[in-house]
Amino acid sequence: ASSEGTAAAARQLIATGEPIDQKDNDNLDALAYALQNRDVDSAKRLLGLGARAKTPVGESGIPVAFLPVLDGDVPAVRLMRKHGVDYSKLRYRGATALDFAKQQGNEAMLSALEGGGTAL
Repeated sequence: ASSEGTAAAARQLIATGEPIDQKDNDNLDALAYALQNRDVDSAKRLLGLGARAKTPVGESGIPVAFLPVLDGDVPAVRLMRKHGVDYSKLRYRGATALDFAKQQGNEAMLSALEGGGTAL
């Protein structure tokens, strides 16, 4: 989903039954890669195609929506919130995203995480 052209190809694959959240040998999906690469545009397209932000990824099974929190990527957190992620309810190893941001001392992240949101 790195461009509108590849997003169209992804839509065709999804229409044939390919899951948007399919994982590779590293247990990562396309949304995880987009977020790791700080590619907000691709992440937005993937979310629009039905990628799920709660999907556990990586060896530790972290919800994909936590990746931008741990990486300090405020624009990606704002995107995830816009797409329905409620970081106050999403937990990883018993902690919320706010807990992680407080540990990091990242004021910009705390600001992006605070406030309402729709449950995921």
